[in-house]
Amino acid sequence: MSISSAVSRVQYTGDGATSIYAYPFVIQAAADLLVTVRNSTTNVETTLVLNTDYTVSGIGVTTGGNATLLGSFAPLTSGHVIAIRRAPQLTQSTDIRNQNEYLPEIHENALDRQVMLDQKQQDELDRSIKIMETETGTPLKVTLPSVAGRASKVLGFDASGNAIAISNVPTSGVPATAYIQTLLDDPDAATARATLGVTVSAPSAYIDTLLDDPNALTARTTLKISGEVSPASFASNQNDYAGANIDFAVTLARLTSSNPVNITGFTGGVAGKVMTIYNAGTFDITLLNENAFSLAANRIVTQFNATFLIRAGRSCTLEYDATNSRWRVISLVPGSLIHSIKTFSLTLTENEDVVMLDATTGAFTVTLPAAGLVVGKVFFLKKIDSTSNALTIDPNLAELIDEKSTIVLSAPHHSLHVVSTGLGWRRLDRVVQNSEVHVHTGNGYGSVNNKIRRFTTIQKNIGTAITYADSSTLGTSFTINEDGVYAMSYTDDHATTMTMGVSVNTTQGNTNIQDIAVATRVVQHNIATGAFSTVSVTTRLSVGDVIRPHSDGNGVGVTNRVSFRIVKISD
Repeated sequence: MSISSAVSRVQYTGDGATSIYAYPFVIQAAADLLVTVRNSTTNVETTLVLNTDYTVSGIGVTTGGNATLLGSFAPLTSGHVIAIRRAPQLTQSTDIRNQNEYLPEIHENALDRQVMLDQKQQDELDRSIKIMETETGTPLKVTLPSVAGRASKVLGFDASGNAIAISNVPTSGVPATAYIQTLLDDPDAATARATLGVTVSAPSAYIDTLLDDPNALTARTTLKISGEVSPASFASNQNDYAGANIDFAVTLARLTSSNPVNITGFTGGVAGKVMTIYNAGTFDITLLNENAFSLAANRIVTQFNATFLIRAGRSCTLEYDATNSRWRVISLVPGSLIHSIKTFSLTLTENEDVVMLDATTGAFTVTLPAAGLVVGKVFFLKKIDSTSNALTIDPNLAELIDEKSTIVLSAPHHSLHVVSTGLGWRRLDRVVQNSEVHVHTGNGYGSVNNKIRRFTTIQKNIGTAITYADSSTLGTSFTINEDGVYAMSYTDDHATTMTMGVSVNTTQGNTNIQDIAVATRVVQHNIATGAFSTVSVTTRLSVGDVIRPHSDGNGVGVTNRVSFRIVKISD
């Protein structure tokens, strides 16, 4: 026998069906095989035991034999890898005595065993760390530190390429990403902050302590990314306030005061620095816009160029604008929307957001707070009852809601959405209140205003924009209570020719519509033959206007087809 092949290892992947695996090389004893199984999921290797976990056939056969798995390893399941390697013991048991008979096979087997041992060693060398062929392998470069010197450390190399043990590195086994690697090779704190995109007012050396930090929270503090400060409470107004100035890119300052106070500016502004002011006390803190009591570089610019009120339990975020050397308010955080139900007259506070109004028991008034004290505040007001009882929304003092002194919610389930501008209020909705009057069934004319129609039945009368009245002397009238656009239609029956239409603010109720003043004639229609006829018009009306169904007195119908309808369709 001879060793004609350098192959001394073979490897297979389990398929859940195979238990017999061939090895294509010669062995001299069953114990010369090393059989190992690896779980590809856990990456755990198990060295199998001869005659317990596997058996061997083909001993001494030049072309090899088989390793047959036993027990829990048979068959080898998917996700497992089996490696079969020739690994003879490092012994030589052949004893050749002097003057004995020369037996070539014995000598050849002994030589074969030496080759097998050489191949085993080569297989292990092939899977070892080696220095380059052209480098001198001096002990200084390849010898590891002592056990004590390398405990809980990792292998590294110094500037000369010598093996050393390195501390101050993560020991969790988590690999560093490419981005973090760019941070770890930064030579100083300033370079590392640039890598992270972090700006702070005063640089500090921290790279070694960063590597020692046990968690992300500690690392953020080391990096000066974010921090929190709770300065001492103050009782008076603050100019160039320094209590919130800590060396972090993002700061939470928990401020308290023993009185309502103003702050005109903050020190410590650097480009891009973000600071959240949280009112942790019970009194209001007000930020003043561009106030000269603080230095120009410390002043505050609010969103609305007005005072900015931070109520107790609320917060406000500012960012420093280095180009203009100002702190800019970038957000006001009012917290979650606060829902409440009101059934009586009251003045709202900033602590309310969504307000449900129930006028079941009677009309009442809701007064808005002074707009200048709640800049940017939004209220959502909703009438939740099914009555027509009026809910009056009244701004503070002379303030207006879209140029109106009051807004009335009278139709069921209508709502109002408003925002403070600091000087007054603006509507965010454009919902038209549902106001409509529909009357029918002719009832002649007024005795004095004998060209103004009358009706017997009210079909619909909702909302507060229109007031309906019927008088035996003056006839029917519709008084306008809200500016807006109104649609009107008038239907009548006549036996002969007839002129019919709509008049506004006329004092000529006993005059045919075609003959009244042009300024009071909204619309007219001339009918040549007797039949039901309708005239309609859409026009803008103002508060105080009085609308009347006006004709030449020839309308004679008394059925419910004779009708008048007026609807507010837009502001």
